[in-house]
Amino acid sequence: MKVLADITPLRTSPAFRNLWLGGAVSAVGGQFNSFAAMYAVWHLTGSSLMVGLLGLASGVPLIVIALVGSMFIDGVDRAALARRATIGQLVTSLLMAWAVLQEWVTVLILLTAVAAGLGALTGPARRALTPSVVRKHELAAAYALTSLAFQVSMLIGPVLAALVATWLSLPMCFVIDAATFLVALAGLRGLHRPPEDASTDRGIGAAIAGFRFAAKEPVVRGALLCDLFATLLAMPFALFPALNSDNFDGTAQTLAWFTTAVAVGGVGASLLSGVITHRHRPGLVMVVCSVSWGATLVAAGASQLLLLTLGMLALSGAADTWAVTSRTTLVQSATPDRFRGRLSALEQVVGIGGPNLGNFRAGAVGNVIGAGPAMSLGGMTSILAVLGILSTGREMGTYTLATEDSEPGSAHKSAV
Repeated sequence: MKVLADITPLRTSPAFRNLWLGGAVSAVGGQFNSFAAMYAVWHLTGSSLMVGLLGLASGVPLIVIALVGSMFIDGVDRAALARRATIGQLVTSLLMAWAVLQEWVTVLILLTAVAAGLGALTGPARRALTPSVVRKHELAAAYALTSLAFQVSMLIGPVLAALVATWLSLPMCFVIDAATFLVALAGLRGLHRPPEDASTDRGIGAAIAGFRFAAKEPVVRGALLCDLFATLLAMPFALFPALNSDNFDGTAQTLAWFTTAVAVGGVGASLLSGVITHRHRPGLVMVVCSVSWGATLVAAGASQLLLLTLGMLALSGAADTWAVTSRTTLVQSATPDRFRGRLSALEQVVGIGGPNLGNFRAGAVGNVIGAGPAMSLGGMTSILAVLGILSTGREMGTYTLATEDSEPGSAHKSAV
């Protein structure tokens, strides 16, 4: 059985290689940004609620801009849109460095919201460019490589950011993030979308039709709800600073190990993704992984031992990565081609907005009952929610992928 990542698209498509490299480097910069923002807010306020507010500041723009973008993203030059939004992200990161220097917490949180809104445009635009630079049979491998790059960024980004914050300064993390966007811009150079390939299907009616399909199709509805509640109820990242302070030494280095542990599990799961992608019941895989995600967070919240906590967080990262892979498989395989663009936007709302809102919830609860109990409570409630969703609609758990090959959706042709 083939279980390792396929690097064929990197070898056969220079355009994809450039696009992927730019995204991989800027993903590391994004981890610098996230770590520095979280640590700065905690250092300046000492409040889990304020750290959680960073999640809210990111989640709301991601949801709003992604939904608005779904109305027009198929009718514009996606590469040009990605370039403009990337320049905006670069400027925003430099402004965040200035806000930290001035100790302006409110401004930092507002700039986090701006950065999230711009990311809600660049993310879908970059993903939609991939079919134009790789062959159809390489699409799955290309998207798996993109996922692997993100997981690796989670592994190395926080550790490098902690070193920069310790040896240089916290604002320098934002400066480095800004520099990585230059690499992202270089990766987009030469890409464009011919006007004749643009879609004329846009507007609020198209978005509503996509929502209606997701609500009526039990497999799609179950997959999206399962992912949403697992992250909304149990996302733990906003609790890391307080958990580190309450149970361990409270240093930036130890804080970095928390996010690194999650990333180690995610990278391992990404490298071994063939274990689950060769199974024909992705819904069942998603349920098992979602329950495992909750259970490991219950244990991590209750632990007073650093190694045990890190081990449980690593297992939670692996479970989450496989759950997300299964969700995408479910949604894309159960959705007709005419709805896939809109459902991809809805996936982004669930996959990114859910965790950010979940971090706000975690911070608010942790501010009342403490970080460890809040993490364990979140894990338990997410398990109950996932099992409840499965009990009200078993179609997701019993859904079986067709074994024969199917015709892939058409990829946009784009000059490079």
